[in-house]
Amino acid sequence: MKKNKGPDLEKYLEGRGRRFVNYAQGAKIYQVTYWAFVRAAKDANSNYPIRKTCIVDLDIFENYLAEHPEVVARFEANRRKNYGKEEKTEIIEVNRFSRVSGTPSSSKDKFNIVYVAPFEHLRGSVLTQIVRNSEYKNICMKALQLFDPDIEDMMILRSDTGNRPVEYLRHKKLSNMPIATYGDGIKKVLVLSNAIAQAAGGILLIDEIETAIHKKYYDDIFRFVIKACKAFDVQVFITTHSLEAIDGILATQDYENQEETDDIKVVTLKKDNEATLSRVLPGREVFENREAFGFEVRL
Repeated sequence: MKKNKGPDLEKYLEGRGRRFVNYAQGAKIYQVTYWAFVRAAKDANSNYPIRKTCIVDLDIFENYLAEHPEVVARFEANRRKNYGKEEKTEIIEVNRFSRVSGTPSSSKDKFNIVYVAPFEHLRGSVLTQIVRNSEYKNICMKALQLFDPDIEDMMILRSDTGNRPVEYLRHKKLSNMPIATYGDGIKKVLVLSNAIAQAAGGILLIDEIETAIHKKYYDDIFRFVIKACKAFDVQVFITTHSLEAIDGILATQDYENQEETDDIKVVTLKKDNEATLSRVLPGREVFENREAFGFEVRL
């Protein structure tokens, strides 16, 4: 089989840059195993050998996926897994890249962990998990309507100029508008919503949650995040340098009326030479001291 020539880097620099990843990065982006992505990239003829490695042109790869819906078709199946003497049934996704055998398997419990970087909203692809769940989609719509009450729907459509899928919001006055045309605040809410659904039953790590969200929306957006995490059984770890964000997160709890239960812990980290020290306080204690004394939880 004749191998592709390496990409023309001068052409890559002219006009619109193309997107390249290695096999490991591609497997992570499409949430498949390493070798499943390798086989798919070769089938799409989108891989370019460079010295001892290969890179994959995602534009070619995604065009291939759009033309071969059977490749991305997912089917739900039940698989039994043994955890010691305990037997559990879980839902798994099977596609053409999956390998299934009749051999019983056992494995240890593991957490589903999702990380949201401060500028994740600039990367695109924020609707994949949301649109799969119509009930959750309706909840997310209410969060978006905090920014613009005329937003009516969200969808993924094929591009008019190519086969790549494009994410849209349907607007009452502006019709279908690509998400790329909206502000960072709306994109950030969609990223958080998508990540919560993706982390269902596991752990969500949100780095600098205040990035791209205006302070006037803190209370509503943070309340939505907390409620959605509870609905999807997600434990969330949030980092922030903003006192306003801390106050907004604490405001999601009705400490004056609710019982002694407390869903929030506030952890302050401090570097001491080569050691890192931590202080852990209940959210209620921080809330009461912030209200009475302007308690500073940052160091």
